[in-house]
Formats: sequence, C-alpha cells, structure tokens
Amino acid sequence: MLLLTGLAGCGSGAPAYPPTGVDGLQIPTVSPAPQDFVASVDNPWFPVLPGTRWVYRTAGSPFRTTVVAAPGPVVDGVPTAMLTTTETGSAPIRDYYAQDRAGNVWWFGRAGEWRAGGDVGPGLAMPAAPRRGDGYWMADLGDVSVHGVVVDTDRAWDARIGSTEHAVVIEVVRGSTADVETFSPGIGMVRKGQAGLVSYTSPARS
Repeated sequence: MLLLTGLAGCGSGAPAYPPTGVDGLQIPTVSPAPQDFVASVDNPWFPVLPGTRWVYRTAGSPFRTTVVAAPGPVVDGVPTAMLTTTETGSAPIRDYYAQDRAGNVWWFGRAGEWRAGGDVGPGLAMPAAPRRGDGYWMADLGDVSVHGVVVDTDRAWDARIGSTEHAVVIEVVRGSTADVETFSPGIGMVRKGQAGLVSYTSPARS
C-alpha cells in the first residue's frame, strides 16, 4: 500500500527531508499494489490525459519542445500514462506515470533508462496537494539522483493561452544541476527553466 508508511524521502543516495505534505508516503514505493492506482492521471497540476499536446519555446530561440500524452505500458503490474517529449533535433524521450487513489502522481520509468520493478520503486512526480517545503525523491537516472522541492504554491502565471494565481513551482535537482518547473492547475507544466508554454491542446477542452 502506498499510504501506510511514514516519511521515506529516501532513495538511493537521497537526502532526508523534514516531514511535510508527503509524510504519509513511502518514496520510492517498492512493489506497488495495482489496486492502489486509478485509470487516469488527472492530478490538476500534472494531468496526463491521452491526446493532450504541449509546446514550449525559449524566447529568441528557433528550437521548440513538444510533449504529447498517450497510454503507456504496464510497469510493475500498474498501467501507466506516457509523456513523449521531443526537442528539435533530438530523439524522443518517453516517461511513464500512474496516479494513486489519493491523487499523487508517480514516475514509473523512462524508456531505455529505467523502470520501476524489483528493488527499484517508482518515485513521486507530483503530490496530490503540494505544499511549500515538500521534498521528495523522484528517480535515479543512471548515476544521477533526481529530487523535487516545492518552492511555491501560489505563483502568478499569465500567457496568451491562460493565466492563474495558483501555479505550483518545483525545483527539480538532478545531481549538481537544478531546473525550476512551473505547473498551472488544469494545464500541467507551463514553464521549465527559460522555456515557456506557447501552445496547448487537450481533448478535455474540446
């Protein structure tokens, strides 16, 4: 079960974080029970609904990043939703996610790099109710451990495709580097580093 263990903000080489909004979760969760998960990933800040498409661009750059949601494979007994990320001139990256009954989104793997299973459990991608100060292990990508820290939950975000005053901002630390990612409720990630969302289409809006 995902919600029966005390705070385990500890994976391979992960630092311990003080108890916050994720202190009811075991992270990573080894041998997750399929019945603990729901069919759709519809967390407001991290929706992965098949057919959704996000396009990001950095101001002044001709390059863009396109992310498309689709059904994913079954990983460690759990059906997943898949995000395929394609940057201009680069090979696609495919990540797998699943949502538990409480609304937390778990990262189950990346094609060609790692998958949850055996002694490797899924990491947390987005809490059901992010709180400032939440810190958690997300994954180990090769020799690099990935962690997230919620630094804001009421950030104003405004663009031609929408606006909100309640965006969640997460600092994602990969080894010695960090990216700041911003998530708008109902849309998902709207900014990663210097790249901002310039186009968004979803079957939920049709």
